[in-house]
Amino acid sequence: MISYNEILENMKTTYFEQSGEVLDMNGESGIRFKAIATELFNLYVAGEYLLKQSAWMTATGEYLDRIATECSVVRKKASKAVGEITFLIDGVREKDTVIPEGVVCSKKGYKYIQYKTLEQGVIRAGETAVSVRAEALFCGEEYNASYGEVSVMVNPPSGIAMVENRVSFIGGCDDENDEALRLRIKDALMYPANGVNVEFLKGRIMTFDEVIGCDIIRENAKLVCVLKTRDKTVSTDLEQRVRDVLSLFTLFNFEFEVRNADENSA
Repeated sequence: MISYNEILENMKTTYFEQSGEVLDMNGESGIRFKAIATELFNLYVAGEYLLKQSAWMTATGEYLDRIATECSVVRKKASKAVGEITFLIDGVREKDTVIPEGVVCSKKGYKYIQYKTLEQGVIRAGETAVSVRAEALFCGEEYNASYGEVSVMVNPPSGIAMVENRVSFIGGCDDENDEALRLRIKDALMYPANGVNVEFLKGRIMTFDEVIGCDIIRENAKLVCVLKTRDKTVSTDLEQRVRDVLSLFTLFNFEFEVRNADENSA
């Protein structure tokens, strides 16, 4: 990369070769030369930056997004973790206990990792617990939670003794970073879809936000799709969407199986 000083020295040398005069850098002409050299250097830096942003190997941010779009690849967006929170009371009561929508709970030891209930819950008379749907307040992988991790009430409803999540919170993901997107662009360029072939199927499956890796193998008369997901789980909904894609191979009379790569490697 050329520097400002190199540009200025080249200008001074060219001026001397053509005029035979040594330029006074403190005079009016010298100041003009410095100003021109500064603008030329700025243009050079801008050109180098745009050159870098024109290739998928080195582009970043929105420039990489534009290149990805040309390859029919879209950056995966962040998503919120979803699950259930169970509310418990001390003992059986004669009347219903109502838990309002919007109760906020957090991970034990992580008070800023919070979740909000999405519906009203009712602990019926004679019962001691009820589970309600909930989601993280914000997107991100850190909001995924295993059994029992969500156990602190931020705004406790009246009469509730404790809370816990008996269902894991899953699906929380960060925005796909540049390097992960770059790898998918590379795959799209190296293994273009050609009709309904394996690469076409993998490309369709990789468009699902949850999926970060996909391999399709054949075991006798069965197609096995091995998935790697951002939260290391394969939900029933995701499995069905994958099966819908694999069903494009029905003409070949294959059976389908969807596997979780993380479970298989455990």
